[in-house]
Amino acid sequence: MKTRDLATLLVIVGAGGAQIGCVPNMTIDQMKEMKIVRPPELDLLRMFAGKWESTGRARMAGLEKDLMVTGTSEGTWHADRFCLVNEDVFTLGKLGDMKALTVWRWDDKRRVFRSHWSYNDGSAGTGKATFDPLTKTWHYTTKGSGPWCSLKGKGTIKYLDENNVQWEWHEWDGTGLVKIMELKGSSRRK
Repeated sequence: MKTRDLATLLVIVGAGGAQIGCVPNMTIDQMKEMKIVRPPELDLLRMFAGKWESTGRARMAGLEKDLMVTGTSEGTWHADRFCLVNEDVFTLGKLGDMKALTVWRWDDKRRVFRSHWSYNDGSAGTGKATFDPLTKTWHYTTKGSGPWCSLKGKGTIKYLDENNVQWEWHEWDGTGLVKIMELKGSSRRK
């Protein structure tokens, strides 16, 4: 047997063995009785649930003046409250409306919140977030791609009370060398 064939066989057997090893043998009744426990960390996402109105300012590369930002957001629980879905509609001054969808979930293994987002300009990506209970602040980073380039983002959401937050967002091209946008503002629960 050639070395390449042996290596391929070992990879296949190893992958198959790993797959078998992660699923215990059980009956349908045993599987039905399994109760998946909802992580309590998911309750922190309640801060984003409900309807929100936002106002702020955006500074964008290539534009001389800041743009006024206004918008609405609605966060709703899905999948038996294992994820929160945010639907956003906001206006960037004369640039017009943007629409976004973000799905939030808890990654218990890495102890962070994960997000998957998509915008109506074709931008899409993933993010991770942590919450600092001492400062009541979310710290959020993203990576994705847009219509012109790959993107990196970083921001904070300061939780003031049940009905008010302040936010700040910075976005760069994928290299992190060219700042594309900076947003600052606040949101209020409707």
